[in-house]
Amino acid sequence: MQIATTTKTVFYSQGSWIVFLATIVIGVIAAFVLYSYDRFSLIYYADSVSHLVRAREFVDAINPGLFEQLGTAWLPLPHLLLLPFTLIEPLFRTGFAGAALNIPCLAFTSVFLYKIIKSHLNVGFIAIVGAFLYVTNPNILYMSVTPMTEASFMLFFVGAAYFFMKWMSGPRKYLSLNSVNEGNTSNAAGPIARGVGPNRYGQSSHVVLYLIMCSAFISLATLCRYEAWVLPIFFVPFVVMNTLRKQRYYHSRKYKVGIILISFLSFSGIALWILWNTYAYNDPLEFTNAPYFSAAAQALERSNRAFLYLQPWNVLSLYGVTALAIYGPILLATAVIGYLFHRHLGKSEERRKRRNLYLFLALPPLFTLVSLLVGIGEMNQREWFNSRFLIILAPLVISLCCVFLARFPPGFKKYRFAFPLTIFILFAYQFLTPGLGVVTFLNANYQFDGSRPFQIQTAEALASSYDGHSKIVIITGSSQHNKIMQASGIPLRQFDQILESGSYKESFKEPWLHSKYIILGKKPDPSANNVANYWLERQPLLEKYYDTIYQDKYYKMMELSDGSASSLSDSSLASDIGQSDFRITPESDDNLLLHSHVHLNVTADGKHITIPANIGIDPKLHKDNSLDIYGPQKSPLHTHTTSGTVHVESRIIANYTVGEFLNVWGLPLAGKTVNMTVNGIPVADFRNQILNDGDYINLALCSNATSVSSNRC
Repeated sequence: MQIATTTKTVFYSQGSWIVFLATIVIGVIAAFVLYSYDRFSLIYYADSVSHLVRAREFVDAINPGLFEQLGTAWLPLPHLLLLPFTLIEPLFRTGFAGAALNIPCLAFTSVFLYKIIKSHLNVGFIAIVGAFLYVTNPNILYMSVTPMTEASFMLFFVGAAYFFMKWMSGPRKYLSLNSVNEGNTSNAAGPIARGVGPNRYGQSSHVVLYLIMCSAFISLATLCRYEAWVLPIFFVPFVVMNTLRKQRYYHSRKYKVGIILISFLSFSGIALWILWNTYAYNDPLEFTNAPYFSAAAQALERSNRAFLYLQPWNVLSLYGVTALAIYGPILLATAVIGYLFHRHLGKSEERRKRRNLYLFLALPPLFTLVSLLVGIGEMNQREWFNSRFLIILAPLVISLCCVFLARFPPGFKKYRFAFPLTIFILFAYQFLTPGLGVVTFLNANYQFDGSRPFQIQTAEALASSYDGHSKIVIITGSSQHNKIMQASGIPLRQFDQILESGSYKESFKEPWLHSKYIILGKKPDPSANNVANYWLERQPLLEKYYDTIYQDKYYKMMELSDGSASSLSDSSLASDIGQSDFRITPESDDNLLLHSHVHLNVTADGKHITIPANIGIDPKLHKDNSLDIYGPQKSPLHTHTTSGTVHVESRIIANYTVGEFLNVWGLPLAGKTVNMTVNGIPVADFRNQILNDGDYINLALCSNATSVSSNRC
């Protein structure tokens, strides 16, 4: 009997270690089982690859650095935590980098949950049951072996809840201990309560430490996911009211001010993120307004919003069905009964403490419901899209379930196997779930089954053709280029990613001068729709410089042809036109009201003419200065390279024409018949043709006027 009691005591006293180590083992086994099932299973989620890439880009990118890669829509802490694991190539390529971070996060979260349940119910065995209900939930387990952000968020969220609970119970627990030590257990308002003795609560460092830790964990949670942003909004007023209301405790005014200031540390994560957005984007709310990337912008582009926006019944029914799929009816029903037990059983002081804890745990799920209702969040049942949002409900559901177990109806206790059978039933659904369908895994698998195999094939084709050092222009959109880059095994710094905001880059305007390879998305993400379509519509121009080396229904990959350099050189009129090595600093866009680009192709009697670089810049190639007042350093009509791109950079809005550019150039047209097409359409009056952004203009100069067509001699 004594041995059994000792064993039980050791088991409970070492419960945290048991939970932690068991969770690590379960997580590692789950990761390897999934990987053996499919080597891509850890990165099925589209965002999982993007998180890996974003983390690694802090040190491996065309523009590496903390501030260059901090981003705006996605909060930064999960990427910073993930960074060291992504630098190990096998972990980065397989997705095990996410498991290396998130399995320990799962383990620590389980320990915090164990300690929460044990502290407020004071039943160690039930606390272990609660921790394993969390760990063995297949949906939670899958999210904890992928590079997603839920596991790191849950660590800081549940950790904050634990320290919040400890801080709430600190004053009374401390007073009780002191009362016992003083031999006075009946008068909590005695000398100690009035602050007469040496061990005043105001000097109780461990209670203050709990408050500091709670504030810190809340702040860290707010840097992981936006669901945590509601926590400091609740926490600070709670601390303020709780501190000011407790007049019977011996708080000095200075101590109270200190407590309140400590609580404000919970806002530090939010403040840092708003300051960063203000500094980097000149908009403190850029993370909510960013096109293509913010949750609100993405919700507006999809059909889910119409079903949920201001439709409370639809929101609640979808949320409830998803909760049933993740937790099962038995666990949810037990949690409901546990809540009823909480409301009607036990002492009022115990109920008050639990009420505040449960309210804290309920805040992020409530935030999710509100975000769905106001149209900035998305879910659906068809693909179980964003079913992972329900993971944050787990601590509340499991805590209430444990209340039921702790208050197990006395009438059933006379049956020897009733209690173990109840626990078995609670776990049974979780063990059966893989056969019924793990909805987070199903959602991830659905995302993988679309264009992902083609992205992997494109990456493999690129890897097999890559020369090991050249740059790669990739115009597919952020989500797609992340997957191609991650799967290729090529250093991320070799990729020049072109999005809508990158259309100013010279590598976009004239990629053949900057990269040996170019990848075009035929069905690009919205973040690159216009820039991808620009070159999809001008493939004949690209084909002058590139050869197609791979193509499928989603992507076209091209490699610079061997003869492309020579095609940029000689022409029959080179001596008449002249060449230039003149250079000038480009004008800043801040000084321009008009900045556009036109591609011009010129032939003379069927032979290609190379358009010189620095027309309108080099005095030798600047024959007409009448427009110079509109171009601060040069003519508003000019070239920078020999590619045929005409730059229109002007301080005023004006309709500049082909004739004006030819005057600046000084192209000799005497004795020539000029035929012109614009985007393939013949135009008779070439001189008055306006230079519109994105136009492809072909000029055919013909010496023999008797044999001409619209675009050739």
